Amino acid sequence: MIARGHGLALMLTLTAGCAAAGTPNLPMSDVDLTTAATSDDGPAQNPIPDLTSAVPIADLRTPPPPPDLTPPPPAITVACGANTCHGVTSSCCYPFAGAMVCIVPGSSCVGGEFRCDGAHDCASTEECCQETEGSKCVSIGTCGQRLCRSAADCKLGEKCCSPTGTHQFAYCSGTTC
Repeated sequence: MIARGHGLALMLTLTAGCAAAGTPNLPMSDVDLTTAATSDDGPAQNPIPDLTSAVPIADLRTPPPPPDLTPPPPAITVACGANTCHGVTSSCCYPFAGAMVCIVPGSSCVGGEFRCDGAHDCASTEECCQETEGSKCVSIGTCGQRLCRSAADCKLGEKCCSPTGTHQFAYCSGTTC
């Protein structure tokens, strides 16, 4: 749709142009600006574009946020009895009595809070270490008892031993299990 002031200017321009070319002036009520005119060379293009179906232009005033290029953290999953805890949002509470349950990390756990159960839960410079009150990722070489899910989590020559007795989770051992 043409704005009121621009439409009048366009009509005057068309009328003046037609008069200069030797075309008789027509009353504006007889001029149809919405259809294409024809000539001896075939149909002419519509001089007025149809703006009723125009696609809106995106709002460029607010730029989109930059993409998040932060690498994802390791996929931390801790086996917790019949449950699986997801280390960032939950850790495994192994109570002195009762069933193992997933809890919010750092919340109250009467027993051991296990935040990892193998090297796969830690950064490449860390290992999963069992401590007196559970487990957590620590710098490689600073752990007394590493936890494992397979022999790949242990050092060369060590085995991944199944949990027994005082061990709630599988652990690495250089001696017999």
